[in-house]
Amino acid sequence: MVDDQDRSVSARVDPEGHYVVTGVKTGTLRFAVVSPNPAGVTPTTKKPGSKSDPEAKPDARATPGAAAPKSDLKWRPLPKQYEDPGRSGITTVVTRGDNVFDIDLK
Repeated sequence: MVDDQDRSVSARVDPEGHYVVTGVKTGTLRFAVVSPNPAGVTPTTKKPGSKSDPEAKPDARATPGAAAPKSDLKWRPLPKQYEDPGRSGITTVVTRGDNVFDIDLK
């Protein structure tokens, strides 16, 4: 989250989708949402053994873009626009006291 004066605050989202942020000034906040692959694998379009990836073995099991382990099958990559608070389109106005803001990713 980034406030009107470009100060940033971050929080982790729990498995149920909840997050708590403290120390936020009143005013408008712009949000970014980042969802890194829990398997540590970056999706790619390279095919193992292709000219664009000459060192990969065609039968390699742990290649970039490989399927995540079964326990991580709920993870889905988010559109890149959500990683930038200036482009995400997600904003809210924070007032004094407790505030609730549900982030709706469309």
